[in-house]
Amino acid sequence: LFAVLQTRKNGVLSRPRKIVPASESPADQRVARFVELVLRGIPRFDQSLLHILDALGKGVSVQEIIWRNDAGRIVPAALKSRAPQRFIYAPDGALRLEPHPPHAASPQTALSRVLDGQPLPERKFLRFAFGALYDNPVGQGLCLRAYWYYWFKKNNVKFWMVFNEKFGAPTVVGKYPVGATEQDRDRLLEVMDSIQSDTGVTLPESVTIELLEAARSGNVSTYRELANWCNDEISKIVLGATLTASEGNRSGSLALGQVHDRVRGEYVEADARALEDALNSQLV
Repeated sequence: LFAVLQTRKNGVLSRPRKIVPASESPADQRVARFVELVLRGIPRFDQSLLHILDALGKGVSVQEIIWRNDAGRIVPAALKSRAPQRFIYAPDGALRLEPHPPHAASPQTALSRVLDGQPLPERKFLRFAFGALYDNPVGQGLCLRAYWYYWFKKNNVKFWMVFNEKFGAPTVVGKYPVGATEQDRDRLLEVMDSIQSDTGVTLPESVTIELLEAARSGNVSTYRELANWCNDEISKIVLGATLTASEGNRSGSLALGQVHDRVRGEYVEADARALEDALNSQLV
């Protein structure tokens, strides 16, 4: 999930970008040069863009704009990523500061929390929402859509590890004669433990060690197929295809790979346009 989200975000950041003047007039040309210089002066601007694109997975991202006075001009000096859960939304969609710490228990209703929320200065925070609706300004991130496949895979791997531990190696059985002392039994346990790492062990004739093969009730390919299926579904949710994240079931198909890459490119272009709109309307 992390890999495909990074692929989609890095696909946007790898695109060339430029500042385009509103017209050919000298005034607009000066404005464009000024904006380009200001944006270049923001430290770690690419990293800030990556934080803005966190909205793809989470649904929304919030950046605090740190302003400074530059010889009489008020310009953005930095963008600081802030946790989205620190904010709530007024009925008009405006951001407000959460009146209680994140995850703190509060008897307040949602309406009273909004009313108690601290109003924020205009043009102080840059908000980028992904999949937002008119009644849901928070947006619907890709992690929400991929959650069940992530959950299935996580638990599948857990049971797969149990399967490997149970059936990957035979169980060692040690037999000691009746009347063996506790010291003899402890020595037998030490020998059984050393079998996993040593090439040979010494035993008295009265002691027997056997390797008990467990009868398999499942097939390891079942776990692998489920993990691969979850990976494919997550890839389709985030990238729109599978062959740009893995070899898929039809490895070696150049034409199919090109089609899948074209689909991913359409996703990246849509994300880039949405990022353009957020930056132009809230920062530029």
